[in-house]
Amino acid sequence: MAGSKLDVLWSPIHHDKFIVWGQDLTLYEVSNLQDIPKNAAYTQLCPTRGATVVASQSASGVRCVDISAVVEHPDPLLALGHGSGRVLLTSFKQAYDSLGLVGKEFVPRYPRQCNSVSWNKTEGHLLVVGMDKHRSDSAVLLWDVQAGAGDDFTESGPLSAAGAGEAAGCVSWCGFAPRTVLASMTSKHIKIFDMRENPGKASSSVSTRQWAGATCAGWLVAARGEGGEAALCVRDARMLTRALAVLPLQRPARKIHWSPTSTRTTRVGSPSTYDRHDSLHCVNVRRSFNSSFVTTVLLQAAATPALEEGGAGSGGGAGGAAVERDVTVSGVPVASFACHPAHRARLLTLTTTGCVAEYMVLERVCVSWGASGALAWGGTSLRVLRPARLPPSTPDLDISYKARARALNDYGLKPDLWQNAELAEDESLSSLWHFLALSKSLVEDGCIRNSGWKHPGVRSVLRSPGEGYRSEAVSALLPDLPSRKVTVYRSAERTRALQLCGWGWGWENAAAGVERAEAEGTPCRAAALAAFHLRVRAALDVLARARAPALRVAALALAPAAAGAPEERLWRDALSAAAPALPDPYLRALLHFVAAAAPPPQQPPAPHHQPDYSDVLVSSYESSLRDHITV
Repeated sequence: MAGSKLDVLWSPIHHDKFIVWGQDLTLYEVSNLQDIPKNAAYTQLCPTRGATVVASQSASGVRCVDISAVVEHPDPLLALGHGSGRVLLTSFKQAYDSLGLVGKEFVPRYPRQCNSVSWNKTEGHLLVVGMDKHRSDSAVLLWDVQAGAGDDFTESGPLSAAGAGEAAGCVSWCGFAPRTVLASMTSKHIKIFDMRENPGKASSSVSTRQWAGATCAGWLVAARGEGGEAALCVRDARMLTRALAVLPLQRPARKIHWSPTSTRTTRVGSPSTYDRHDSLHCVNVRRSFNSSFVTTVLLQAAATPALEEGGAGSGGGAGGAAVERDVTVSGVPVASFACHPAHRARLLTLTTTGCVAEYMVLERVCVSWGASGALAWGGTSLRVLRPARLPPSTPDLDISYKARARALNDYGLKPDLWQNAELAEDESLSSLWHFLALSKSLVEDGCIRNSGWKHPGVRSVLRSPGEGYRSEAVSALLPDLPSRKVTVYRSAERTRALQLCGWGWGWENAAAGVERAEAEGTPCRAAALAAFHLRVRAALDVLARARAPALRVAALALAPAAAGAPEERLWRDALSAAAPALPDPYLRALLHFVAAAAPPPQQPPAPHHQPDYSDVLVSSYESSLRDHITV
């Protein structure tokens, strides 16, 4: 087939049949691979379908072909335009021709080449033909294939004609009006002819560089440049002089074709208002060496008309968005393609070597968020809505997921406040709920005086409005170091504040908290609580039992404090230097506390010596709220 014109066409009504024509006309039938007999020869189109040859015949002298949409005809009815100008109706005669159309010919008054034939999809008996120029005849001829009878049919002449003294390179039907024809005239004009009234004069016309291969879908008109003009132009048939979009291509296009299943046009106003279009347009791009792909163009929201063209050969602006996508076919140049008449996004390609294959051209998918946090998008090939939920780890990125999950579990509505802490799944928020639960409990038990706040905090407990308190300073010995004294401040208000934070007063109450913190997997907090209650050896034991090797090493720093450091100056300086580099705030506060509790180096402690705990306070800022307040 190399060296001759090649094209592929789907039958508009026989959705399992297509033809390939060049030097020969070949009819193929598509079937699932499992339905094809094992001994039958077939061409595999895709992983699931194959095509078998039904019939073939010579196409000598044929210049153009189109397949009829006559439902009554059992086999694909073809219109063949020849170089002599005659148009022949034929089929592969697989069934009886009940309409008697096979074999009829339509001959123009003056012989000349037939460039294009197009069947009307709604009125199946109408056939329009585009002819070369003749000074005494028209270029666009409309034939009624059912007019007359028998061999006298050719004597009746065309039903209508247009384009006198011109040449029509391509003709196609307009779907927006009956018996209206769109024609690419070789004078670089695109013309619309109403073949019902005054067909000799075009109802609309434009001169442009993108004039060849004009084709229509709804009100949209697309045409390509010819020769070295590598561009595609889209217009509105109601205002043909203005270009909606001019799309540059890498190489001049060989064929353009509207997808019959991807065109969605919605009218939103009068004819003077441009509609919103969302259509798939396929372009076979001709390349110098290897055109191994088909470019698909998705036009979107072509609602703003471009500036009017300044005359013949000028290009229009781009009033609508376009998304281009290349469908890689193979390493062999592509000769033609055809979109399936019924199956969405199904593309049939034909290479210059005569090989056919099928591809799926997926349109751009719009993804939408749902109110519940789910994603949904449209399945273009199956026309279904596909929902999707994010993986469980994704909600951690957005607080809205947590808020929704908490709301579904009646978060904040539980009768006991501590139950909300279990639903929070956040340590800080959980601590806050426990704080509120404990505050409510202490108020109800009378341990804390209600001062007008439903949940009094530490500040209101320590100092009521207009009142103050005084603490009693008591000297105490460190339990683990009897030779070292510390000053402890006591008051009823301090005791209530410690109760409010869940600490309690004295080691008897704090020991249970240390055990609970260690059981919860927070050994650094447990060790810090023990040290803050002057139990350095208990803190050392907690760290020694930790699973992390680094914490067991940190326990060595507390050993001198538990046994009495002989070199207190070196030990204290080492603790102060190492504490800021530790990652855990409780461990930093613990080392700073032990270092601050040691007496000044090289001198006995003064009777009223007050250690500097400022580093302890700074380190505790990142700790739990209740522990930070207590420290």
